[in-house]
Amino acid sequence: MIQIDLQPTFTLHDQLRTWSRTHEASWRAACNEARERLHEAGIRFEGGRDLPLALTALLLRPEDEARLRVATERLHQIIERVLDLLLNSPELLERHFPTHRRMFPYLRKTNGQTLWQGISRYDATLDANGVVKFIELNTACPAGFFNTDIFSEVTAQALQHCAIPLDFKMDHHATIRADSFMDGLLEIERRSGRLPQVIGLLNDENKLKHELDLMVSAFAARGRQAVVAGAQELELRNGQAFWQGHPLSLAYHKLRISTEHSPNHCWKPGFEDRYGAFLSALNSGALPAMNNLAAMTVAEDKSLLAVMRHADVQAVLPEEDREFLAENVLWTAILPQHDSGKGQAGDEASEADLHDLHTHRERWVIKPANEGRGFGVVVGKYATAAEWAQSCLPRDDLPCIIQRYAEPAHLPVVLPTANGLQEQPMFLTLAFGLVLGRYQGLMSRISAKPVTNVALHGTLQAAYCLTH
Repeated sequence: MIQIDLQPTFTLHDQLRTWSRTHEASWRAACNEARERLHEAGIRFEGGRDLPLALTALLLRPEDEARLRVATERLHQIIERVLDLLLNSPELLERHFPTHRRMFPYLRKTNGQTLWQGISRYDATLDANGVVKFIELNTACPAGFFNTDIFSEVTAQALQHCAIPLDFKMDHHATIRADSFMDGLLEIERRSGRLPQVIGLLNDENKLKHELDLMVSAFAARGRQAVVAGAQELELRNGQAFWQGHPLSLAYHKLRISTEHSPNHCWKPGFEDRYGAFLSALNSGALPAMNNLAAMTVAEDKSLLAVMRHADVQAVLPEEDREFLAENVLWTAILPQHDSGKGQAGDEASEADLHDLHTHRERWVIKPANEGRGFGVVVGKYATAAEWAQSCLPRDDLPCIIQRYAEPAHLPVVLPTANGLQEQPMFLTLAFGLVLGRYQGLMSRISAKPVTNVALHGTLQAAYCLTH
């Protein structure tokens, strides 16, 4: 079991709550200053609204940070082993992921890359006792890598501005450094053997841009040219990918690939032609990419957590890996798309699971398997009976998973409002960042709602590792 000590974090919030009551003006000034710094740094969701900020932080002891590092790197290794099994077996791939059939011809590793996952963010719930359980595997375009650490920076400065007599000493930020992401991208380019040229930050018909402008500036500071471009705008000539005449030697994908008939579906019919040059460049190895299309489909699919319990997969995993998954990943199953009441053991939900789903909604969460940004996620404990009944209905156009619910820890966060300071209980969840299989820090998210995605108005939180 992965468990960390939350007592330093709870103690900090008690101190902040007590201090802010008698220093409201200073608290407001510090919050405003921190928000202004985020705005000036360009930290905005999709280039639009500013991300909210609260003076709050997660505090980790060094041994806890080390424990999280070991666990997430271990999970990465297990997932790589599972992906090797699935993606090298057409039969298993078809059996477990038929909803991605149209993408099968494009599921291959990046040129120069030995891993399926170039960049990964593993989301986890953290309960009041500090027990960590993994709930999602995000290996497509996981937001937050490029702007998480600045929340630690501006929060530390705001707390210093207030001169609050805190009972802890910080050794370093526990959040993900943007430089680690950049270093990983350039390492992939180096391994590919491609001559450094223009870096393509590629999006698709979703036109997602979160972080991309910041990346352009950061690459410029390193003396490299990066461009934000549509994947459909690429050309392939003589084994070289081009965008508007610029040769590309590296790509980062800000894509969102849903299943074909999803109501939130992104790659519409005809994508093979629209993205023809882009897909050919990936398949031929002409365009090394941080996050390949296998990572953006099978490895991003929430069903993978259920498939990892299937006998096909369990048979190739050593006993210690099976035990690790059983102990540290919340139990997940596929919601049958036809209301037969029967599932395949270890993959789809069983009849008993479905009965419990309907009668004890407080124990469950339902999530679309191939969507992101919190779209369609319903937490039974916080849903109405009507909302829950609707979410339980099988839908062929929206494959879903069911997952056991673990109540996240709550933090009392003090927010300045027009009517004075308000104490708001916030749900706390974590996400762990890896680049090329190595742990790079975490992203801590808080929200007044149980689904903490930034897209649903959650926000990022500072995180610090304490001195010994």
